[in-house]
Amino acid sequence: MQGQGQDGRQGQVALNGGVQFLGDADRILAHTIDMAIDFTSAHLLNQAKMDAAVTGRLDVTGPYHNLLLRGDLSIAPLNMQSDTFLWDGAPQLNIVSSDVNDINQLIAKPFYWPDGNWDVTLLVNNRANLYGQGISAELTGELALTDNLYAPGLSGRFNLVRGSYTGLGRVFALQSGSVQIQNNQLVLDIQGEHVARMSLNNQLQMVPIQLRITGNQDALSLQLSSDTNLDQDELLAQLLFGKIVSDLDVLQAFQLASVVNKLRTGDTGFDPIGATRESFALDSLVVDTETNEEGNLQLNVSAGKYINDYLYLEVEQDVGSEQEFRGSLQFKVTPNTNLELYTQGAGGEFDRNGVELNWSWDY
Repeated sequence: MQGQGQDGRQGQVALNGGVQFLGDADRILAHTIDMAIDFTSAHLLNQAKMDAAVTGRLDVTGPYHNLLLRGDLSIAPLNMQSDTFLWDGAPQLNIVSSDVNDINQLIAKPFYWPDGNWDVTLLVNNRANLYGQGISAELTGELALTDNLYAPGLSGRFNLVRGSYTGLGRVFALQSGSVQIQNNQLVLDIQGEHVARMSLNNQLQMVPIQLRITGNQDALSLQLSSDTNLDQDELLAQLLFGKIVSDLDVLQAFQLASVVNKLRTGDTGFDPIGATRESFALDSLVVDTETNEEGNLQLNVSAGKYINDYLYLEVEQDVGSEQEFRGSLQFKVTPNTNLELYTQGAGGEFDRNGVELNWSWDY
């Protein structure tokens, strides 16, 4: 028996082997199978949120009701995308388990269905890409597919190669971590870092802030830490507003409380600014308030969006004052150097344009 096919994207599947029919009056479908299936960059999975190409050989051998499917398959590339995982930006894997009716149907499967066991190793070497709201990561790892043909067991581990997480208005460089898989359970432990410019002891300093994401798909936690004596609330205030907690105005304090509550419970309550930020897919939305000499309330609204890991677009406008509109595009040249292109003006006339090279050094 021979056969071959193509997937329409230069991938190929070739089948070679045979079936031996045995005249056993005591058994139905008593024939044995000895077959090899070769995959060459075959896109066996091509969906909107997951795309995978397989290369390798799968051997199918044994009696029809006691088959063994064995092989080593390399998956490259493997692209996964999801809409929600962590709040404010990371993907979520939705695991759906079989209900009782499905299990009963498998137990009472028709006699003409084949049966057997899996013994397959799935290798992913530096080509597993995970995308989602805020997360972009490259993974490498190995999965083992075992147990019954209709109730397989899946176990393995993925390690982080590189990646980034955009959240809290900042980009964190993912440095290390792992995702362990055991059937429908995923256990995550991922670490990242963002170097923030903070005012400490009346000095402007570059402070590394560590991010750690731990837990499983049902309960994830996000923790911030640094070498300073600042607690997590203070670090959040610095990341979101560039201020210490005691310097926040009423609106900023309300936003910070919503963020802290969401970190701890997953629920923010009523958060109009957070809802607006998420609706417009912004990375940063900050509202400052102040009172002018006449006692009138003024608002300063700034919104920012990371175009990629190196480009940041920001616009700023005061409401209730005659302050100018300002827009800027910041390019991260090095970890300590930013090139900023800006334009600003009042009354719709952008008459002040320029380029700034900002450099800082932590000492």
